[in-house]
Amino acid sequence: MKIARIGAGYIVTVWILIVMMLGSVLYIGYRSNSNDLRQLMMKEAGRLLDVIAISARAGIHSLDEVEYITARRLLDNARLIERMSRATIPSPESLTDIARNNNLHLLHILKADGTSLSRSDTPGETYTDGERPHRSEVQAVLNGESDMEFFGFMDDTYYSGKRYGVAVRRENGGAVVVNTDSHEMLEFRKSVGLGTLLAQLGEREGITYIVLQDTLGIVAASRGVTEMSRIDTDPFLKEAESGKWVSRITEFREESILEAAYPLVVDEVDLGLLRIGLSTESIDVITKRAARNFIILFAGAMISGVFLFIYVMLRQNYMILDAEHDRILADVRRMEEETRRSERLASMGRLAAGVAHEIRNPLNAISIIAQRLKAEFTPTEDREEYTRYLTTVGSEITRISTIIEQFLKYARPPKLSLTNTAADKIIHEVLDVVGEKARSDNITVDVDVNHGIECRCDAGQMKQALLNIVLNA
Repeated sequence: MKIARIGAGYIVTVWILIVMMLGSVLYIGYRSNSNDLRQLMMKEAGRLLDVIAISARAGIHSLDEVEYITARRLLDNARLIERMSRATIPSPESLTDIARNNNLHLLHILKADGTSLSRSDTPGETYTDGERPHRSEVQAVLNGESDMEFFGFMDDTYYSGKRYGVAVRRENGGAVVVNTDSHEMLEFRKSVGLGTLLAQLGEREGITYIVLQDTLGIVAASRGVTEMSRIDTDPFLKEAESGKWVSRITEFREESILEAAYPLVVDEVDLGLLRIGLSTESIDVITKRAARNFIILFAGAMISGVFLFIYVMLRQNYMILDAEHDRILADVRRMEEETRRSERLASMGRLAAGVAHEIRNPLNAISIIAQRLKAEFTPTEDREEYTRYLTTVGSEITRISTIIEQFLKYARPPKLSLTNTAADKIIHEVLDVVGEKARSDNITVDVDVNHGIECRCDAGQMKQALLNIVLNA
């Protein structure tokens, strides 16, 4: 078997293509894993924003609920004092006991003109009629503009007030004012307020900052954050302000972070834009590890390719040597076979010479008899057929002699003697030989051949071939 030798250039080209394909697959996998990690981190940032928003809404609602419960408690106490004052005005001592028992800061019964009828005693405070004006809410009740008013923290700011109270209009004119120390409420606000929530969450590992920001600036933020990009100058924040959840990879204090932003809406009130920055350090570590693995695998593929190239070349040379060895052995066997064949041919030639000598003698006798029958005997019927049969016998004897001569020279195939011969003549001569046997076997041979068709061939060998075909059939 002949082994096709593969060139080194072809092997190198195939190796380069395989390395490129493997490198492409590894690189695509590396990029895909990196993108999947970033997408996962973005989803986690979105979930964290949702948790912060839910916590902020819960904290705000809790504050509202506490204020509502406190207001209801103050209102109930004010109405109780108002009913008590219809019959008789409670003494300061009674109001002081009621205030102490109900954890109230002040109980104050006012006349229609705003002067005091009775007032609980508040430690550390003194009161003189007309010393300072009443709050606008209390004045509205005294003027009859309202039956009830709530007044919250002083100056309506988040942490500056100290009192929280209500004013209820008296049936006989005037008002009952009840308030409580807001210190506990303010402390509660601080503990569940948005600023505290953001500060506590901002201390979690992996969170760089959490900021609630409106168009004016930072509303609340995690510790250490004092300055952020303005909404009106940052297209990313403008997109988030429109109500879309957005995320990006950016830098904060020279650190790569993933930032997500979304509006914080509580009871259909937009409180600002909630921004969270997550450190990408963990992703960077995983990405670097993946890049290192990619380089190692790619280098391994390169080295494997070199060893594969060496192996293929050595294997190819081995196979070529093995094939050459097999070819030499095959040539030796062929020469031995030809030698044996020549010996057999020589033996068969000697045998053929003897057989031919033995066959020629009876053939000569048959030929002489056929000639005498043709020359000395004349049939009374079917003379033409008789003559044709004798002619056929003579030609067949001649052909047998020719075959014997060819058999004697079978080691050297005879050259073709090409002549223009009528095809119908060859066919009829063949049928004359087999016609009698066919009739004896009840076989009818139909011949349909056009006259005048010539073919260039060796008439004797063509006749022998056709005769063999018909006899085999």
